[in-house]
Amino acid sequence: MLETVGVEPPDEEAYRALLSAPGCDVRDLAEQLGRDERDLADTVGRLEKLGLLTTTSDDPVRLLRPVPMSRSMRWSPYDGLSSTGFARRLE
Repeated sequence: MLETVGVEPPDEEAYRALLSAPGCDVRDLAEQLGRDERDLADTVGRLEKLGLLTTTSDDPVRLLRPVPMSRSMRWSPYDGLSSTGFARRLE
């Protein structure tokens, strides 16, 4: 279903699992999905790059509640502007 926006099926499975387990760590999610932690770490990296989740700097790293797909894929005319650029745009 999310393949049209660049999310492969194994990554989508992890994304959907995070919807019901926000704040879990990679080990917990790997156990839940029956996947290898290193493989899942690659999935987390791809989802984070797409803006679908964020990670904490905790040890172990926690996976924060994913951003709903509808919000993460919205375009804004202010995307990519620094606060200075934003202020100039308002002038």
